[in-house]
Amino acid sequence: MTASFMSRLKTSLPRYGTALAALLLLCVGRSFGDGVVDQSFTTGNNAIVFINGCCAFIGQTYTAGLTGTLAGVSVDVVEFPSSNFPLDVQIRSVVIGLPTAGILGETTATVFTLSDFISFSQTIPQVAGDQYAIVVDFVGAPPQGGGGQGYWIGSTSLYPGRMPVLSSDGGISWSATGFGDTDSHFITYVSATVPEPGSALLLVLGAAIVGIALRHSGFAGYKEFGENAWSIAFVVMVFFARRCK
Repeated sequence: MTASFMSRLKTSLPRYGTALAALLLLCVGRSFGDGVVDQSFTTGNNAIVFINGCCAFIGQTYTAGLTGTLAGVSVDVVEFPSSNFPLDVQIRSVVIGLPTAGILGETTATVFTLSDFISFSQTIPQVAGDQYAIVVDFVGAPPQGGGGQGYWIGSTSLYPGRMPVLSSDGGISWSATGFGDTDSHFITYVSATVPEPGSALLLVLGAAIVGIALRHSGFAGYKEFGENAWSIAFVVMVFFARRCK
């Protein structure tokens, strides 16, 4: 590197330190916000629960393992070839093992296999240890009865976090499906409020390495860089405050 380039670098780095820190935090925030798999039950495929058969509303309760915001879910639903209805997907609160009337989030999907990510426009909180329900029904389907319009695939390899449920009165009251030895396939994705330990550690180590390198290189602007530390710390605090809402 030329001497003029090094001179410009030494002048610019302290001046734009805060901006660089903000950009780095924005990139890290995006990686935290994409969502990670929390609960997942995809084992086996030897059981099904019909949707709009006996009951228009079918659900699967689960126990959150992470505290944060629900980024989305995946379900394992098959629609009969003779049907062509979008799937209404809700997240409900759970009391004493059964869904309540409280809908935390709702969306519709036209593809709904385990490979499809179903997101919600609402902010849906998840608290580790609390129970929630994924509830589905076909929008615009005929009145419940007969063979239904499709089914939710599951298995007898039990998910320990709760059970499948159904409602025959439009989602007002709920009961267990009666097949106590089965559960329906699903995946939940959560954007955790606390950064992943590995990512947070890399961020801290990176900042420390830059500071040590500047100090031991005899960098003339090191003092000015240090004076920007409060600005950089403010950016960090704002970032984590936003992530922990």
